[in-house]
Amino acid sequence: MGYWCANNPPRQITSHMSPDGLVWERALKYSNASTGVIQAWRGGGRWYTWQFQITGFVRANSTLLFDPKTGGQGGEGVPFGGQWWIENILEECDDHDEWFFDEKTRMLYYQPNATFGHGPDLNDNFTATGAEIFFDIRGTMENPVKGFHISNVTIRDASLSYLEPHGLPSGGDWALQRSGAIRLEGVEDATIQGNLFTDLDGIGVSMNGYCNNTLLSRNEFLRIGASAMTAWGFTSECLNKNCTKKTPYKMGPDGRGKEQPRFTTVSENIVREIGIWQKQSSFWFQAVTAQTHLVANIHFNGPRAGMNFNDGFGGGDLIEKN
Repeated sequence: MGYWCANNPPRQITSHMSPDGLVWERALKYSNASTGVIQAWRGGGRWYTWQFQITGFVRANSTLLFDPKTGGQGGEGVPFGGQWWIENILEECDDHDEWFFDEKTRMLYYQPNATFGHGPDLNDNFTATGAEIFFDIRGTMENPVKGFHISNVTIRDASLSYLEPHGLPSGGDWALQRSGAIRLEGVEDATIQGNLFTDLDGIGVSMNGYCNNTLLSRNEFLRIGASAMTAWGFTSECLNKNCTKKTPYKMGPDGRGKEQPRFTTVSENIVREIGIWQKQSSFWFQAVTAQTHLVANIHFNGPRAGMNFNDGFGGGDLIEKN
């Protein structure tokens, strides 16, 4: 749960809020506004970006309506947005190298670079992305996957994940999805080493729940849509000693069950040009995670903090020579 659940939260924000629509007269010319996505800065400060799926358009007042299941990408909410732009609208496919795919007619529209003096080469290849997760390695704390190893592989072109459900990892003001090109949960002694992660529209490596002794080393992350690497653990759902009161998710106050990423080594990675879509991104993010060793990593060209520790859970973290 976010820090606004406290009796006296910072900036007096006591609940999550986000806009539910946008007045946009230009949308009167759209043949189908419901294909569109609005990208917007949080109002009152560029701390994160929202993404809203458009579900309809009210012509009487020129209002685009947002899917209430979207817009949860930032933890700290306000009812208004900042600068914004719209994408995935056929009538807005009007600049070079823009494209639009009509899912109903299966037609791909492409706007070539007219300065070339000719249309696109008919031999050009267009590749559609599909998967958000390429390697989904899942066990349990009682029966973990042991020894997963991937090295010397180019991992690229994972699809967008910013419209996926987001949660509030802990007491900070981030929101996060539990997905990545590589997703780990319930693992021991996993190694991800010497790989190239490039042109991913979501998170690179997502560690969830019980992940013990994971090594993330000598990888390069380039042009990543969100954070390069994230770690987010679980706590007990119990709210009292005999567990007669529970939360619907593993996010209660008791973390003694050790169902968290622990003893992770993040070393000698090169991370650049991240946060292409989600500006609240870091090369390393952790919440409800402990005993991480971050050493000798290089990061530049990111939108916000290089490393984000959303809480002080567990302690024992060591940061050196980055």
